[in-house]
Amino acid sequence: MIEINLLPEEKRVKIKARAVAAPAKPGLPAPEQLKKLIWVVPVLAGVLVFVHLYLGVAQIGAAMERAALEKKLAGFQPQMGSLKGFKERFEIVSQDDNVMQNLAAKSIPWSKKLNRLSLDLPVGIWLRELSANDRQLVVSCSAVSPEGDQVELIKLFMSSLHDDPDFYGDFTGFDMGSVQKRMMGSFEVADFTVTLEEKPR
Repeated sequence: MIEINLLPEEKRVKIKARAVAAPAKPGLPAPEQLKKLIWVVPVLAGVLVFVHLYLGVAQIGAAMERAALEKKLAGFQPQMGSLKGFKERFEIVSQDDNVMQNLAAKSIPWSKKLNRLSLDLPVGIWLRELSANDRQLVVSCSAVSPEGDQVELIKLFMSSLHDDPDFYGDFTGFDMGSVQKRMMGSFEVADFTVTLEEKPR
């Protein structure tokens, strides 16, 4: 059945037409997505520019700081050279001091030995010469006796040295060379040499 509306145009009920969105073409974003992209692209570009500027400023700052440190180090070079020279001299002195301490620890206390040697000298024996190295002590002496018993004086002297632990303690043994006799005025003098071997250390 067909209905005919006979009312005047101004009294008729108007029906609004619904807007129908145009279908999006395949392969292209929708208009709403395009609007979002329009806002996102500038934001991303701004972020990239900011990061690029920040990294550039940070790199420039690091370069300036490195240059300042290098300048400071260059200023310290003379002091560092002086300190290096002082350190080398100090090491040399320390090495020399260690060597001296080792030698002192290993060496014989000669002042004490000479004092004991003078105390062990009997009347009629006197020292003519002393020499020492790292292995031996060489004592050159002369014996004089109005009674002519120089040999007995020499034996007494050797016995005194051997029986004195403060003197003989650092030696392993001694060797006496031949006795040379000579005249000094009216007195006979017997010259002899005693060699003492130092104990190994």
